Amino acid sequence: MVNKTAVTRRSFLQVAAAVAGCAAVAGVSSHPSQVFAETGNPGSAADVKRIRTACRGCGKMECGVWVTVQDGRAVKVEGDEGAYQSNGNCCTKAQASMQAAYHPDRLHYPLKRTNPKGEDPGWQRISWDEAIQICHEKFTEVKDKYGGQGIMTMTGTSRFWGMGASRLGALYGSVNGHGAAQICKGIRRDAGSLTIENGIFFHETVGFPKVYVQWGTGPSISNYDDSCRTITETIARCEKYILIDPRMNNEGKEADIHLALRPGTDGAMALGWTHLVMKNGWEDHTFCTRWSNGPFLYCEDLDLDDEPFFTGKFTKGNGLNVKTRLLRECDLVEGGSVSRFMVWDSLNGRLTYFDADEKIGLWEGEKEHHKPTTFTNYVRPSGDFGGNGDDGDVSGRIPDPTQFENEIEPELWYTGEVTLKDGRTVKVKSVWQKYWDDVVSKYTPEYTGEICDVDPALIEEAVEAWAGKRYDPRFANGGLHYQLAPEQCGNSLQNFRALGILSAMVGAYDSPAGNRGMTRVPIDAGGVAVPYSAPKPATPFKEVFEKNANKASATDFPLTRWTGRVDARCIWQAATDGDPYPIKGCICCAGDFLNQSNATYAWNALKGMDFFVDIDLWHHPTSELADIKLPAQHWMEIPGFARISQGAHGAYGANVHCIEAPGECKFEVEIAQEWYKHAGVPLYDPSTGDAWGPVSRYMDFCVKGLGMTGEEYLKKFAEHGWFRAKDEFPEIWGTYHRYETGELRQVDGMQYKEGDHMPGMSVPCMKMEIWSTIMETYLSPEAGYLPEKLKGYTPSEICFPEYKEPPLSPVSTPELMEEYPFNMTTGRRNPVYFHTEHRQLPWCREQWPVPRVEINPADAKKLGVEQGDWVWIESKDGKVREVVDLYNGIKPGVINAEHAWWFPENKVSPTHGWELCNINVLVDRMAQDPWTGSSQLRAYPVKLYKATPENSPFGNPCPCDADGTPIISDSSDPRLKEWMPTYEGRE
Repeated sequence: MVNKTAVTRRSFLQVAAAVAGCAAVAGVSSHPSQVFAETGNPGSAADVKRIRTACRGCGKMECGVWVTVQDGRAVKVEGDEGAYQSNGNCCTKAQASMQAAYHPDRLHYPLKRTNPKGEDPGWQRISWDEAIQICHEKFTEVKDKYGGQGIMTMTGTSRFWGMGASRLGALYGSVNGHGAAQICKGIRRDAGSLTIENGIFFHETVGFPKVYVQWGTGPSISNYDDSCRTITETIARCEKYILIDPRMNNEGKEADIHLALRPGTDGAMALGWTHLVMKNGWEDHTFCTRWSNGPFLYCEDLDLDDEPFFTGKFTKGNGLNVKTRLLRECDLVEGGSVSRFMVWDSLNGRLTYFDADEKIGLWEGEKEHHKPTTFTNYVRPSGDFGGNGDDGDVSGRIPDPTQFENEIEPELWYTGEVTLKDGRTVKVKSVWQKYWDDVVSKYTPEYTGEICDVDPALIEEAVEAWAGKRYDPRFANGGLHYQLAPEQCGNSLQNFRALGILSAMVGAYDSPAGNRGMTRVPIDAGGVAVPYSAPKPATPFKEVFEKNANKASATDFPLTRWTGRVDARCIWQAATDGDPYPIKGCICCAGDFLNQSNATYAWNALKGMDFFVDIDLWHHPTSELADIKLPAQHWMEIPGFARISQGAHGAYGANVHCIEAPGECKFEVEIAQEWYKHAGVPLYDPSTGDAWGPVSRYMDFCVKGLGMTGEEYLKKFAEHGWFRAKDEFPEIWGTYHRYETGELRQVDGMQYKEGDHMPGMSVPCMKMEIWSTIMETYLSPEAGYLPEKLKGYTPSEICFPEYKEPPLSPVSTPELMEEYPFNMTTGRRNPVYFHTEHRQLPWCREQWPVPRVEINPADAKKLGVEQGDWVWIESKDGKVREVVDLYNGIKPGVINAEHAWWFPENKVSPTHGWELCNINVLVDRMAQDPWTGSSQLRAYPVKLYKATPENSPFGNPCPCDADGTPIISDSSDPRLKEWMPTYEGRE
């Protein structure tokens, strides 16, 4: 008899992962303490320590690792099996960290330039005292000549030692900071703050969603809130896996549904999903009526011209008066409240209101906040993957929903009339109805499919699987795991507002396996970027607004006045042309000019600085323009302090000192201490002790919310391992739907601090804002800040997340497609590199020696190129070379290029070859998100053709240094051996 029992792809994965998990558990030994010593290795008496810490090989994930140190030298990095947020994962970048720490080309001492910029710098070693004295004198000169605004700061991705440039810039009154956040995570966070909270895009994948939607991200390789193993297990456990990506990513072959949308059309796809949710009634009705401004009434006929901008009467007590056409009591009666938003009560057939005064926050008739009093303990039921029901991080408390005390029913779908206080009868409609009428209604599956080049039936199938029927009636099937790609397509802010609203609309916000935001515990691990002085009273918003009005991008992108984020192109424009004023000094910590805008434009701007200091581990393209280089410490060398999962994992632990730093490398906080002391400015509050040190005071500052010192915290971490925030802080993190309990409205978007504990969200309406009152306030024509280029936008196009084509695309610039027929995406993660990092590490470079461009084989055949050929990729703004990678997982007409390339082996030219292959050479610096300035780094037209001896410099298709020496292009290149670790300077 034939056994006809089928083994499906997913059941096979589940069994395989379960077996692998059992093997992993059986094969590891647990070490309860941070450090243990061994003696008696064969033939030696070596001192061996195994130190538990947090890896920063990619700067984002907070993977728990063990570092084995023998005789003071790191000899192994491996995953910490007790770190549930990374599931014992340890990737290639973590293991190669030893090669970075002991690299022969690391900076060990301060250096001073002796030759003009653009030539061989002629670096000369100097002392720390001389370096800091020169820096302070030169930046003082720049400030005296151009004012504080003439000095910029620059940071890259988050490193312990690399986020403090703004602290040093504060010494000189700097207001302009160039940060990678403008094109990586920052705009997502801004969109969240406009809508619900800072960081709502973070997805609780450790909660194992029943339907996993992966949108514009490939976190199985590297990311800042998920690691390889977490994602693969999430995919194995889910009932349905939906991939939304122009290309099939690494794990995409396992997808049940792949929506291979046209690059740059994520916003349209999000609105297409929203259309189906609203049309079919798949929204979470309780959330949308009680916790969104969907039922608030909009009135087109309200006059905003006479409303004062600053009154202090409304929103967060900071002095900003929201200018809005959302109907309030003050519009209906003289002396009415400015904070009572009107709503149609369909149960009683009358107007009612919600009072969004931050000290009130009540519906009409309510006398107190009805916070939940009963909770349901949630544990993933048995029978899920693995069979034990509580693996992963799936526990928590769900509050039973609170009800309206006065028995009202806010109406989502409403159109009607009201009489204003001046006697006029005007039409009103709910925000929900207006969102449908003005934006969402047209995004039918057919219309969305036409824009995105996706089968409409496939879109319907995906949305129904995600939102049509819940596996558990208490919460959604999962959130949306959306990340980097929609941030770089020229309409980033509204893309992310659309996605955040969509997820919350179906009840996936702050729900199990939903979009929870950033882990919140009473640790200030993000404070590295600011001076650690005593707490100060909150600065009145009018002062903040006026200070931010002096930022270089405040005129072109007025939302800068609210976000505080500065546009990169505007900074380079100021440095190049003095518009709106000259920027001639730069303090850089781990930053680079290659990450946004046009790289050539940025290089030339940076080259024109009067004075430039760089703090980093390496010689690299940015630092070669510096006047002074200061050597930083590697993540295994810095003093220990607390770390928190940046995402929704709810894990926190510590980075622990493992090895001594070489030469005179310093931790960035130590650099700041010496710099501040030389300037005679206290770094810490002088009334509490030494105003400039020691570094341990920083660690004490980070964990003071836990009621312990930094030393006590590190000892506890050594004994306990990684902490689960749900267990340690059940109200702050162990409870879902915290907008009900009052634990969401805290004063700081990154760390949990004592706020007002009011139910609701930290936005003006205290409800999820489908209609953005902040964007309306800043960007309505009545506010007076709208740039000329945006004055044609309607209120709905400003305050709702309407889709706009990327500035460059087959639709918005069809004339370019004639010469540049390929739609290029870029920026995908790489298993051995993290953006510009690790190109000089032998273990990494031998695996991935050259930049690759993925192209469909059918397109390659037409172009006459084959696997491994060097090809030119050209846009209207520049051209570079990459190597052909034939890939059926990408559509014809679309290519996927790699970003952030430079060549450490190129030592003749001070550029280190960034201009040869860096994809940002092709970027149009003026192609930007209209609200934030975020660069369009992908989804733009290019052409591709074979590199030949005839069309290549030095007659060599392979890129070469200025003297004709080819780059390292395969793993057998003997130059890789020159980068093998050295232990000199560490004895």
